Amino acid sequence: MSDPITGTFVVLNGTPNPITKIVATHLCAGHTDSLEADSLASGESSAAFDLNAKTSHDDRWSVTYLNNNNNTVTGNVKCDYKQKDGGQVTVIAVFDDSFSILKPQSHPCLNVAYNSTSAAAGG
Repeated sequence: MSDPITGTFVVLNGTPNPITKIVATHLCAGHTDSLEADSLASGESSAAFDLNAKTSHDDRWSVTYLNNNNNTVTGNVKCDYKQKDGGQVTVIAVFDDSFSILKPQSHPCLNVAYNSTSAAAGG
């Protein structure tokens, strides 16, 4: 049997420049939690968004944003959220070349390489 685990998560801009059009998602047991922010200055974090997980299920995280060169940066990782993390804030820290999932109690997922960086479509 799987038990629900709740908490919150934020995105922290660890790059030296502003980032825009930030979307971060947490997927667990068929439920998706989404965080959206228009822009974050260097060193700034987003508002906290709800996180819903369940024990005995995989947790998948993704992050997408536009960097200061107007390139779309995308990454994702499986990084399980544990019962001992519940009720606390998880930080998705984005950097120029990688991102990290910093959970309150369980092991973090550090220096995850981005899947792609591509020029944003013109319009």
